[in-house]
Amino acid sequence: DYIVEFVLPAGYNPSPQGAGSDPAVDSDADILTGRSGTVTVTAGATIDDIDAGFWNPGTIGDFVWRDRDADGIQDAGEPGLAGVTVNLLDFAGTTTLLTTTTNGAGAYSFGDLVAGDYLIEFVAPAGFDASPQGAGSDAGLDSDADTGTGRTGTVTVAAGQTVDAIDAGFYDPKSNLFADFVGLYGLTGADAQPVPDGTGTGGNPDGDTDSNLLEFALCNDPHSGLISHQGFCVELADPATGRIDATFTRPEGSTDVIYTLQGSNDLLGAWTDIASIAAGDAAASPFTVASNGDGSETVTLGDVSSTTVGGIAGLTADFGLLRLRVSLDEDLNGVPDTLPSDGTEATDYTAVFGYQGTDCNAAQCATFSSPFSLKKAFSGTVDAIAGDVVDVSSAANGADLSTAIAGGGTYYLQVTSGPLEGERWDIAGAGVDSLTLVVDADIFSETTGGASLNTSDGLPSNADLAGASFEVLPHRTLDDLFDKNGAFAGLEGNALTGARLLIYDNRLDTPQWLMMILLDDGGTVKWVRSDDLAAKTDQGSLPVSRCMGNFIHPLTGGLTQYAVGVVAGHDLACAFNEGVNLGGALWPLDQSAAGPNGRALTLANGITSGTDPSLGAELYFWRGDDAVDLSATYVEGYESNFLLDYPGYGYWTDINDPNLPDLDATITLQRHRAFVLKLDSGNTIKPLVSPVPAP
Repeated sequence: DYIVEFVLPAGYNPSPQGAGSDPAVDSDADILTGRSGTVTVTAGATIDDIDAGFWNPGTIGDFVWRDRDADGIQDAGEPGLAGVTVNLLDFAGTTTLLTTTTNGAGAYSFGDLVAGDYLIEFVAPAGFDASPQGAGSDAGLDSDADTGTGRTGTVTVAAGQTVDAIDAGFYDPKSNLFADFVGLYGLTGADAQPVPDGTGTGGNPDGDTDSNLLEFALCNDPHSGLISHQGFCVELADPATGRIDATFTRPEGSTDVIYTLQGSNDLLGAWTDIASIAAGDAAASPFTVASNGDGSETVTLGDVSSTTVGGIAGLTADFGLLRLRVSLDEDLNGVPDTLPSDGTEATDYTAVFGYQGTDCNAAQCATFSSPFSLKKAFSGTVDAIAGDVVDVSSAANGADLSTAIAGGGTYYLQVTSGPLEGERWDIAGAGVDSLTLVVDADIFSETTGGASLNTSDGLPSNADLAGASFEVLPHRTLDDLFDKNGAFAGLEGNALTGARLLIYDNRLDTPQWLMMILLDDGGTVKWVRSDDLAAKTDQGSLPVSRCMGNFIHPLTGGLTQYAVGVVAGHDLACAFNEGVNLGGALWPLDQSAAGPNGRALTLANGITSGTDPSLGAELYFWRGDDAVDLSATYVEGYESNFLLDYPGYGYWTDINDPNLPDLDATITLQRHRAFVLKLDSGNTIKPLVSPVPAP
């Protein structure tokens, strides 16, 4: 008597023992031990039907994700959905063979499958709709579930095969009621408040710049600092006419939120209501509305810079400030609700946007400054920094930030609170819950540490950065700010006739003036350095910051150069090198050098000077700007102020005035023009922080 033992080959499963009625074609091996029953062999006998079957199992699985924009494609930053029920059906779809749920990352898997044809059924989680099926050209990134049944087409698995691209996307059809929004996202306790209370507690579980109320009102996720919808925005809709439009995205149809567009012509002044949508009302005139097809709609108030629309708030064709106020009104009585805990009004505001137009005459040099940034891509609170890697897991909530934030210094981390408020560091790269900063050992040298627009040498410490709030923003570029298809359209030419920009780069080993020419290179229009007319390298992607001023010289025609963007609601830092610095406005506000709500260009903030202007700090203002701003005769040259450092003085003055007046609080720095700050040899400031103006 014997027993035959079959050893399971790697990657295989044993077949059922003793199946069927014919012992000659069944499998005799026990599925656990691999052994047969007793085999008796008599003298001279041949036993030739002791068999074992093994089969190579297949696997089906992949990913269920939250499709924030409902486009049916797995986009950057869209997270997995946990707890979604997934069923494995037979080919006919009549029998459920297996059931599972997705894990915390949205992954699921059915293993040990016999080769054959199956269907996968995804059960939509409560409050979600199925994304469009088969969108896009990449089968690995689309949604495979039918929007009606939740079922896929036939999934064929060969022996040993893993089919790992059977995905399903689901989107939130945008709750129209705040209570539904709270339930959908599982918000509880203080985290479920629409806004923080009077002590700053609750109402913002991800710690980003937007409260729950703003996230709800503008269709964003309260668990993530990433921006999934455009929110509120002010745009130059028509460069030819200078038309400015204000837009925002909200849940489609009516909501229990009051939306009020407000405007002002003074950053420190009062705000005036321009137009409003009451809670419970659909968007109507003067607004226009367009469905986005994902449960959200884009609401637009066009031509806000016109007298008929924005005039009530003092907006003009050349300047205006706008923001959106949102108030929760669940009982639809026209009055903002309050928090039961302490009576705080359930109202919040978006960031302030602004626009301004700066005129430049043909064949005349004029300075230009843009005090606005582009919109944030991500915000939150820093958890920690180790070396050059910033931990932002509380705000990212498991998202791979590289899908939304490019590296290579095209984005930057702007610190908005804490000891380093106002400072910024370029971003080298991003990952899951993390940002990697550009390390620049000497920001005033392109050879020591590399090039960046950082405001300090090296890296911030954990003690200074941890716990600080931040925003991640894309850098403006030369093409973005000086639009060759907008304000500069038709002003291109050759090396002698093309419009010019003059920039002073103080971040080189040897700082220098750089001239950019708008060159028509055989039909391709691009900004080219005047010292690179042979290679004609396109400089359009050159990053620029608010700290940088510019000269514009349109040789063949005048123009109105518009700047549009976000107004900083926090301190801002600029780095100034010894010698010449061409500076720009940081806020859309005419400011003094050192007075109240001024730029803090003071001895106390690191500027050194004396009694000799040739050796001290000076401010220069281009006289050619008066030709446009004051309709004066065009004159090239500068007017100047000197920082007098002498006992009993210590302020900015006009050295040509024998009375040596104190000009610290005199408004000399215009919101739309640049200035030159000359510092004494050896006087480098990394950085000088200007405080945010306050009413």
